Amino acid sequence: MTARKSVLVPLGIGCLFAALTFEISAFTFHSSHSSFSAALHFILVSLMPGIFCSMAASGNVHAFHLWVAALANFVLYFALSWSVIGLGRMILGQKK
Repeated sequence: MTARKSVLVPLGIGCLFAALTFEISAFTFHSSHSSFSAALHFILVSLMPGIFCSMAASGNVHAFHLWVAALANFVLYFALSWSVIGLGRMILGQKK
């Protein structure tokens, strides 16, 4: 993986989770299919760190901004995926 791809992939993952945060209301319904319901539950749980961060930033659990949650999720998942890619490159012995 080139150095450019090692930044573009985390950027894409961060943008994906930020966009999913803005559409969080779409993941709150229940499905009769267990696999689809499990996937929705996984997405919803993966977005919760940003929601908690937004609640902490606003100081109110009932009125928080989704853009703060989206920003927090972007930063979290960008950093996480960038670290995993860097660690994978280091373990596999690939050069920058």
